[in-house]
Amino acid sequence: MRHKTNEDEVNELAALHALGALTPHEAHAFESHLIEGCEECEAEAQAFAHVVAQLGFEAIELEPPAGTREQLLERLAAESQPEKPHSTLPSDVPSQFLIVRADEGEWREVAPGAFFKQLFADRERQTITWMVKMEPGSRLPKHHHPGVEESIVLAGDCWVNGERFGPGDYRCALPGSIDEELSTLGGTTLMLITPINAELLA
Repeated sequence: MRHKTNEDEVNELAALHALGALTPHEAHAFESHLIEGCEECEAEAQAFAHVVAQLGFEAIELEPPAGTREQLLERLAAESQPEKPHSTLPSDVPSQFLIVRADEGEWREVAPGAFFKQLFADRERQTITWMVKMEPGSRLPKHHHPGVEESIVLAGDCWVNGERFGPGDYRCALPGSIDEELSTLGGTTLMLITPINAELLA
């Protein structure tokens, strides 16, 4: 049985079929044509199939450079490690811990006589932990809490909305609450955890 395509088209179809590069529709049509008994196409298909089968045996095996395996394993191990947070810790302090010494960090004056020092910014929880020092008679202005704010007095006296808090006292302000005023008579030190977008520190 003869086909209606020319010799170049036969060669192209047979080659693409052997390589598996025909679309499903084209492959089905070509295989149906072979079943019909076209000897010329069948011969071309078998010839190209033989050539394709031999390609895998003709590839030259190359030996990778010495040390390639070790370098690859080291790279994979390094990429699997979690990213280390930026820190100014000395080299002998484990990276899983963040330590801020009493004489380290930068104090920021947010109101006359009231100083804040950032200890840690938790990006996942969207909070910042602060150390707060207030000189005698200082005060913080009225402010709104957009999220949960936690505080614990470490030393001195702290007055919030007319209520006194002393060393060891803990306070949690819920979202939407307002502090009319925070002040101290003799000075105070406290630890404060605020939302990153805290109104007082904007």
